[in-house]
Amino acid sequence: MKLVTFKPAEPRPGALIDEDVLDFRSAAGSGVGTFDHATIVALLAAGEQAMADAQAIVDQVRGDQALAASLRDAGALLALADTRLLAPVPEPKLVICAASNYRSHSAEMGTAPPSEPACFIKATTSVTAHGEPIVLPPEAPAMVDYEGELCVIIGKTAYRVSEADAMRHVAGYVCGNDVSARDWVPALRKAGADPAGHPYPPFLDPGTLNIRFKSFPTFMPTGPALVTADEVPDPHALRIRTLINGEALQDSNTDDLTFNIPQLIAHYSKFFRFEPGDMICTGSPPGVGIARNPQVFLKPGDVVSVEIEGIGTLTNPVIGYEG
Repeated sequence: MKLVTFKPAEPRPGALIDEDVLDFRSAAGSGVGTFDHATIVALLAAGEQAMADAQAIVDQVRGDQALAASLRDAGALLALADTRLLAPVPEPKLVICAASNYRSHSAEMGTAPPSEPACFIKATTSVTAHGEPIVLPPEAPAMVDYEGELCVIIGKTAYRVSEADAMRHVAGYVCGNDVSARDWVPALRKAGADPAGHPYPPFLDPGTLNIRFKSFPTFMPTGPALVTADEVPDPHALRIRTLINGEALQDSNTDDLTFNIPQLIAHYSKFFRFEPGDMICTGSPPGVGIARNPQVFLKPGDVVSVEIEGIGTLTNPVIGYEG
């Protein structure tokens, strides 16, 4: 399934069926299947049977043109063009981002790959949707960078899980863009020394700066849909590209991950208790703007697209802050 959160009025859980959006609750109200979940997170938390019930509704509608026509008349099957997609999980409780997790990205940044999964927390208020603008913040508008990423959506509670058991906790995948104001990087260079061994003053702490300059509102676009894990046979063999105004500046494959998804989940779940709807972004491939020569940063009028094979295309325009 391709699960979405959409709204003509209030946010509702649904599924993409070709160029239509199926409103699960309205369909069930019209007598099609069983569905009584207010959000995608509630659906995930309800477990395997609830997901199977949702899949049965999708299969029934997809396979019956007369039923689809009836649901259109009832307002339960809407043209995608007539709806507004939100982030598939608009308000995750936890967003964890893997740092330096593509071998070739570490190389372009001039660093060795980490010896264990590194990460940072991104503010959940930075999450935004496919089609919504990335807003350049007035505090740091000049060095805003793109980082297309494959993001994992957790489907069941995960705390201290093993690598062998990790994939059982994955609901599916979304395209993500870890937008980053890179101003913190020259600040660190100006302070000098290695972050691991230098006693930075609190306002120059590298971890604090990294989180702060990656957590502006709109700096975590995700979508357009949550593609369930059963539709992605191997998440470690997907082409991933980021295009700026149609030009591919990142073009890689998830087989270049330093640590794979089970390793990330097993490691991070030692420290964090993941709940349904929480998100792990698996890291950026090479080609980021700060590593290019000349450097490339986002500016008003740009359009950024993250394409991941089998997952979809996440597209966002870029605008300046207007107050």
